[in-house]
Parts: sequence; C-alpha cells; structure tokens
Amino acid sequence: MRQDDIREVLHEAEDPEDRGLLARLNEVEECDSDEMCRRAAEDGLELTDEHLEVLCFLRKHYVRHGPARSATELTRLLSRQFAERGGRRYLYNLFPRGPILQASWIAGVPLPEGTVDLSFGSVH
Repeated sequence: MRQDDIREVLHEAEDPEDRGLLARLNEVEECDSDEMCRRAAEDGLELTDEHLEVLCFLRKHYVRHGPARSATELTRLLSRQFAERGGRRYLYNLFPRGPILQASWIAGVPLPEGTVDLSFGSVH
C-alpha cells in the first residue's frame, strides 16, 4: 500500500470511525472473504487460510469490543493471539506492509490511532 493509498483510506469516509470499513461491522460479524480477497489483490496479496484467520479475528474483535484505542494496543493483542505461531514475526510474514495497517485495511476495520505513524504497523 503506497502512502497515497494510506491517505485515501484514512479520508475515504466522512466519519473517522468509518475509515477503512467494508460494511457496518457492528451489524455483521461474519467475514466477507470475497471483498477481503479483492482488497488484498489490490495490495498484491493472495489470501490464505492463515490470512483469513487474522482478518476474521480483527473483524470479530471490532464487533465485540469496538475500535482499538491505538495501534500499540492492537499490535499487542494480535501478538498475544498468534504467539504460538511466532507473534509479530508471523504477522509480518503474512502482512509485509504491517499487520495493523495492511490487515486492518483488508479486513475493513477502522484504522486505530497511530497506524500511519511509520514506526508502527507499516513498513516504510
């Protein structure tokens, strides 16, 4: 995802809480793998079951708990959830442009505050 694409994702919705949303996630919990595959393909990724597991986890977490307060909080949550597979390293292998920025965008969940800080959730 290029910097211009990041800016577009952040400004595609009027309401900051809708940034990057695929749908009203508080109404729908199931994963729309077709839409996520389309977004991933735009970003040069071919989704596997491992990708979908992370993406569905992000969507379900958003539905149940609302938006993450920060990129740091979401990074820690994902690292703990996938610790047995390698934590952050595993997530960066799946989402090379960052497990927060890239995975949240593909999953269609709002990007948490601090996501576009190039030292968090993205590779520059």
